Amino acid sequence: MKKTILFLVLIAALVFALSSLADNEANLLTPLTDLRADTAVSGSKKIPLLIAFTAEHCPFCATVKEEFLHPMQRGGLYVDKVIMREVDLDSYADVITLEGKNISVGELGKLYGIKVVPTLLFIDQYGKELVPGLVGIRTVDYYGGFLDDAIDQSLAALEPD
Repeated sequence: MKKTILFLVLIAALVFALSSLADNEANLLTPLTDLRADTAVSGSKKIPLLIAFTAEHCPFCATVKEEFLHPMQRGGLYVDKVIMREVDLDSYADVITLEGKNISVGELGKLYGIKVVPTLLFIDQYGKELVPGLVGIRTVDYYGGFLDDAIDQSLAALEPD
């Protein structure tokens, strides 16, 4: 009887641990909450801010996050190349703008002309788009290369001090 209870407790602990790992995996991208603060960090590090505009209901967004953005963050190879944030357009969250105003994520999407998700924008410390964003996803096979090229071009487009 004691062995059965111990076994059940161990199984419950394992299930809890695995569900926590899945929750952490789902939230690898930090939500954008303060554009002013994130662009300030981007400016001080002299790297672009990548804003991933996504939507909860979008399977293509899940692909971009799971196949590209999450592995980039886990690997740590991009930490000195780009700051990544996510804007879930299905959420009711607010964002602090560069001017310090509180606006909805939908309003932020309108400011940047977002019409399709996923859209990845690459901006500088002033909120200016550095290169054309990656809009949608046509082929998974080439997307990683397009993403790397956009990051490299964004780094090159940053104004020197």
